[in-house]
Amino acid sequence: MVANTMKSAEARIYALAAEHEIVAERLPIDAWADKVTELSGDEVVHDPVEDLVVTLRRKGIINDQEATRLYWDYLQEEMP
Repeated sequence: MVANTMKSAEARIYALAAEHEIVAERLPIDAWADKVTELSGDEVVHDPVEDLVVTLRRKGIINDQEATRLYWDYLQEEMP
């Protein structure tokens, strides 16, 4: 995994994806989850960084703990 240096979480996520030649992929289950979310009355908002973290996890590049940490760091940077 990319070391947690001074780079932003978003930059670390994109660097890790580039290192492993990974692009975000959405699977049929993702479309199903979107529809369930819509039917529950919630808005579906796609985040390309979130999709990339999920793809990195699905491909086995990072484990669950690493995915959670990377996404947590990213969300903390995005909050005002």
